[in-house]
Amino acid sequence: MIRNQARLVHFDTTTYPPEFDMNPPTKATAENSTTDLNTLKDDLATLRSDLTELTESLIETGKDKAKKTYNSSVDSLTEFVNDKPMTALGAAFGVGALISILFCRR
Repeated sequence: MIRNQARLVHFDTTTYPPEFDMNPPTKATAENSTTDLNTLKDDLATLRSDLTELTESLIETGKDKAKKTYNSSVDSLTEFVNDKPMTALGAAFGVGALISILFCRR
């Protein structure tokens, strides 16, 4: 039969890394914490404004691309209608007939 032997573990507080300081906080650490907190708030405000500017820039880029695509499509359609007017007329008639069939069902 195996018995578990209790082992006493002694922690040496001098080997802790600095971020695990076991000493109670002092006035200097409280001031450093306040300074760090203020720096963090400033960084977050800067990040928020940068993110807002980036979002606005992306929106403008998207609008520009949409306008270019729309204008290109209109130009392409206009060119098609000018080159093949009877085909365009037949396509428009077919689309109109299809829409009327779909909406006039009883």
